[in-house]
Amino acid sequence: MLPGWQKGYRKGQGKGWCKGWEGGGGWGKGGGMGRGWGQAWSPLQAELPRVQQPPSGIVRAVASVENNAGLNSIISARFGRAPFLAVVDVADGKLLNLTFVPNTYAGMPHGVGVAVAQWVISIGARYVIGAHFGPNVQSLLQQAGVQICVVPEGTRLEDALRRCQLLR
Repeated sequence: MLPGWQKGYRKGQGKGWCKGWEGGGGWGKGGGMGRGWGQAWSPLQAELPRVQQPPSGIVRAVASVENNAGLNSIISARFGRAPFLAVVDVADGKLLNLTFVPNTYAGMPHGVGVAVAQWVISIGARYVIGAHFGPNVQSLLQQAGVQICVVPEGTRLEDALRRCQLLR
């Protein structure tokens, strides 16, 4: 037996010689189903919080931001990998609610933008604000009827909301 390796038996799993083994049977090193190197990715590893749908008459927007600094937060260069998502509720051009959600998907290896876009749709957002959106994200949001507002990276959140004509 090689140093650091052990025979691995896990409840509900296969068996085999492994190191850091996380799933399936077989021979291999790493966490990728016993067949490869590195950690296996699963969308269940991180989850954004559930947010209730906004009441009728309220417009919800989600912005990808670099920091949690209220309306002075800075729009992030990348939508899916932004450290925070600002959930903004607006009515008649006035800010009603501003909530910051840490983006737990940001560190995932792939599919981040689509996962965040699905979350945006699930919370009832009608607008999304950011600097750059990938083609899959754009397609998904457009099919769901979410309007995409592109602003330059580094823009303050308040200025971005005004630019998208959500705030007066």
